[in-house]
Amino acid sequence: MKKTMTSIFVLVLALAFAHPSLAKEKEELSTRGEVLQFLEDAFKAQVSLSERYREMEEVNAILTPYFSNEYKDSFLEANLVTENGKFLTYGSDFAPYYIPFFQFSEKTEIDIQQDKIYVYEYFEAPEDGPLYYEDHYEGLLLEKTNDKWKVSSQLTNEEIVDYLKEEKENDSKHQNGMLSLLNINWGKEIFADIQISLSAPLLKY
Repeated sequence: MKKTMTSIFVLVLALAFAHPSLAKEKEELSTRGEVLQFLEDAFKAQVSLSERYREMEEVNAILTPYFSNEYKDSFLEANLVTENGKFLTYGSDFAPYYIPFFQFSEKTEIDIQQDKIYVYEYFEAPEDGPLYYEDHYEGLLLEKTNDKWKVSSQLTNEEIVDYLKEEKENDSKHQNGMLSLLNINWGKEIFADIQISLSAPLLKY
């Protein structure tokens, strides 16, 4: 009995001092829903750093499952404050390197590729209110780091516009290629029909 109580006490202590983030790094993000959930969790992890002062080890443990080292360092450099050797973030509507305020709806565009995931959304200028900005895109690039998916960089409006242009051009080339292939096959079929037609009278003899 005494040994059991000791074990329970040790377990309680371990849980008390455990990192608050139990998130596991993602090896697979193959569906739209999985990507959206991953980014929602990443945003919550960032926001949680404003709740109280923490040790740097704890801060890193909260962010590591979601962000590359480079992105994490940029986020901390821009947003972290320190007091008595502990750390806290102060968020704002325009704080850099936070996950954008995606609607996490059909307006949030997601392009899943083999080793990259593009996530972006178009934000229209507000008609009124204390905040003002022009129509623009905001987005993120996710990449695999050591076989784990991480947010690796923010995408500017210009980068997203260029990406969309490139995708449109690639789609156009693909469609033209398919049409050319269809035309070639159609030509082969017509030529084969002509050959059959020309040889048919000879078969009578």
